[in-house]
Amino acid sequence: MKEHPIIMSSELVPKVLDGTKTQTRRTRGLDGINRNPDNWIYKGFVEGCADFSPKVQEGYKSGLTYHIKCSYSIGDRLWVRETWKQATIQPPFCKETTQLRYKADYLDSPDTAYWVKWRPSIHMFRKDSRINLDITNLRAELLLGISEADARAEGFNSIEEFLIYWDIKNKKRGYGRDANPWVWPIEFKLLKGG
Repeated sequence: MKEHPIIMSSELVPKVLDGTKTQTRRTRGLDGINRNPDNWIYKGFVEGCADFSPKVQEGYKSGLTYHIKCSYSIGDRLWVRETWKQATIQPPFCKETTQLRYKADYLDSPDTAYWVKWRPSIHMFRKDSRINLDITNLRAELLLGISEADARAEGFNSIEEFLIYWDIKNKKRGYGRDANPWVWPIEFKLLKGG
């Protein structure tokens, strides 16, 4: 089993914690085929690799298969990086303490340590992560191959709601729904404790 950091946006962290989000989709390692995602046929997932064959013009045959290794494997552990900060608090008549705060906990209420800036999730250390996820299933698919059940497992009410969120986060990188990139749908279960 390997451990991998994975960035999760603040609005999705509560969905992971309450169990409504049990999947995530990532494009890491699929850049080569995502230059022209429609030119590839997915053949299957074997021993941590997705097998792809190029689509060929009528009358031509290709026996080529490309094996793309996924960075993750079933059984690996993901530790979630989220937006955070360390706030030093000195309540009246008490000893000064340092608290680790997570932005996801303050989406609906003000943070009393407003003077300390939030730090980007990319800078979170392993020791400060409070969420561990074990990978239970892994495959490759085109983004628009998502089912209603998968959209709900992503923490959304519908495919359209998921795709709107996906475009907000990924369209600028060239991976919007209009590009229909290949993704790794990663299914996970939440473990208690960070």
